[in-house]
Amino acid sequence: MEGYEAVSELVLDEETHQALQRVLERVRAEHQARLVFLAESCGRPLAVCGPDPLPDLEPLGSLVASLSSAAAQIESLLGESGGAVVFQKGERDVLHITRAADVALAVVFPPNPPTGLDRVRARLRHRRALAEIEGLLHKRRTGPRRPSPLAGATPRELNKLLDTGL
Repeated sequence: MEGYEAVSELVLDEETHQALQRVLERVRAEHQARLVFLAESCGRPLAVCGPDPLPDLEPLGSLVASLSSAAAQIESLLGESGGAVVFQKGERDVLHITRAADVALAVVFPPNPPTGLDRVRARLRHRRALAEIEGLLHKRRTGPRRPSPLAGATPRELNKLLDTGL
């Protein structure tokens, strides 16, 4: 259908997921962030680093998808192409969403004085992290594909797996 994005078929292997987690943990440490969230442009979570237990990620994914999409549209209207950024500063936390290609990085961190440097530091750190993330995802998309352990499974075998709670 025209006007709708296709549902992603990106499936991360354990190695790529762990590499993404390391990037998010570094970003979390740099900002002393409460939560770092990486999502596809459709809002589907790819990786998250945050408190235990994690908050419900579905609303956050929807928020990240809608805000980053809106920022990208505004950027397009203005003729810009530097990567959409959303920066929302509250009394207690700052939400910074950076979008590049087909992923968005959202970071919730405490505001640090002086406030003018918050945006500059966040943007530079997030650009560096997104470049690393894009490299990992590009390698995953273009690298050799491992066959799924479920490839060739019959419907009966799949039902059996689902019935056992695996």
